Amino acid sequence: MLGGRRQELVGGDGAERGEGRRGAGELPGTARGPVGLLPRSPRSGPGRQRLQEALRDQGPEVVVDRPGGRVQRLGEFLVGHGTLAAGEDDPQPGRVTEGLGLRRGHRPTRRWVLGPLVTAHARLLGRCPTSRLPPTPGRWQSATSLTRPLDRCQPVVRRCVVLPVQPTRTPVATPPTDTAPQPPGGWRRRTAGLDGRYWRLWGAVASSNLGDGLVSLALPWLASLLTRDPLAIAGVALATRLPWLVFSLQAGAWSDRFDRRVLMVTANGLRALIAASVTAAVALDVATLPLLYLAAFGLGMCEVVFDNTSQALLPSLVTRDRLERANGNLMGAQMVIADFVARPIAGAIVGVSLSLPFAIDAVTAAVSAALIFSLPGSFRTPEQPAADRPSMRAQIAEGLRWLWRHRLLRTLAIALGLMNGVGAAMMATFVLFAQEILVLDGLGFGLLLATGSLGGLLGSVLAPSLTARLGSGRSLLLAVVVPILGSAAIALTSRPSVAAAAFAAYSFTAVTWNVVTVSLRQVLIPDGLLGRVNSVYRFFGWGMMPIGTLLGGGLVAWLEATVSRDIGLRAPFAAAVVVHLLLLATVSPRLTQRAIDEARAAADEAPSA
Repeated sequence: MLGGRRQELVGGDGAERGEGRRGAGELPGTARGPVGLLPRSPRSGPGRQRLQEALRDQGPEVVVDRPGGRVQRLGEFLVGHGTLAAGEDDPQPGRVTEGLGLRRGHRPTRRWVLGPLVTAHARLLGRCPTSRLPPTPGRWQSATSLTRPLDRCQPVVRRCVVLPVQPTRTPVATPPTDTAPQPPGGWRRRTAGLDGRYWRLWGAVASSNLGDGLVSLALPWLASLLTRDPLAIAGVALATRLPWLVFSLQAGAWSDRFDRRVLMVTANGLRALIAASVTAAVALDVATLPLLYLAAFGLGMCEVVFDNTSQALLPSLVTRDRLERANGNLMGAQMVIADFVARPIAGAIVGVSLSLPFAIDAVTAAVSAALIFSLPGSFRTPEQPAADRPSMRAQIAEGLRWLWRHRLLRTLAIALGLMNGVGAAMMATFVLFAQEILVLDGLGFGLLLATGSLGGLLGSVLAPSLTARLGSGRSLLLAVVVPILGSAAIALTSRPSVAAAAFAAYSFTAVTWNVVTVSLRQVLIPDGLLGRVNSVYRFFGWGMMPIGTLLGGGLVAWLEATVSRDIGLRAPFAAAVVVHLLLLATVSPRLTQRAIDEARAAADEAPSA
């Protein structure tokens, strides 16, 4: 039974029946009664539907390797005894994981029973007498980690199959002494299945973004104390975003060539040094605009490497079905820490000490580097032989070609570039808009940004639920429509409360867009190309930010000279309305749920790069 197709034994009234009698090769404690044979049962489709229909009125029985061979009922798992089709050169752990439809590091939501099954079967057949794999009660392990010690028992492992099943009508009865497992809710639901490695990454991102939030307010505020020229102040934002245009492709190639953990540690180590240097310059009262430009460019380079590599690293820490939740948690941390917490603090302390935000940034960057350094294992993509390894330029070109040939991701990249361009144009002189139109001081400016970021926080929390309810296509459409209203409101108002509410709505949809599109990229792009294609995507998306910053500052300066300063400071928000209307008419019709589903199906069928 080792060749051909995979078959699984399922409880229920199947089309083909057996008497359920134990044979010579059957596991001790196997459930008795009729069983049905079904061919390969995918994660979705008619095969899965037949399984669910067969299990409506009875619970699946799971064999557990316990004293006496008792049978335990579990609500969402069914164990079958069948075969996995395999070739001689197929690696055993990978075949088992692939056959189960799982990925390395999978953390199921119920007791994992593959290890006991394999152990019992191996002992019964006498092929692996020393194998002992009973899982520690209460701990969940992956198929890979459980089966790796059984390298000598590959034929045995291929006869053990675990199939996730969700009964559709009648819940499985549990013994009176047991408590039926309840689905986690609230915070537990958002954190379920995310292990310690993920939370180290989360802590590193949160720590890094605390410093980012402080510096993002302190840099333009310090520049506004040195000059009132809109173009000169926009130059600080330009220097911060310019690395996304000139350096993102190189950073992406690095993340596919080198260990991603080492890259992130190096980037934040350099960031700590740059922030410490600015701290000293401001404390000694020798800070100048050229120094701010240089520091902003250096901090931006570190941000490019850290952010691009962290997105390429994340799929190595969580399974595909948890990517949206994991990304939502990360982006929520970014919004809460960088905007909702850091910016009001920065607005309060710039009136006391201009050097303190940069000093805190140096400390948080060092903490972030230490957390990433503590991640166990290696995060280098599989290396090619030196003779076959393409050059850095060829690798970048490969990522560029891959993205450009992918219609959905190409459309998303172009749309993101246009939206980020007008967003950068709005933010280039936003500090002057807040000071002169809204009449805010440093603390008020920080609170305005924080109130707007509250919408981003809600977006990060609600994006997975919103996507599940509306679908990815409609969620992306919402992210194009709402900024039209938000930008128009800011352009027409002089009231801080209206500007804050509009900014919150704008941020809500921006983060929703990010959660959906980042998760899509991590699913659609092969792991071997993830860093490069991500960098090319961000080259289009984020590379427009320095251009938008320059155009925004130039537009304000030109209208100030020809019309009035008031009209000039409002003009970038009016430009954002026009650009989003164009996107609604041209790009949105291509971002349908059907196009997204087809892209996901093609990614599932395509071989990994």
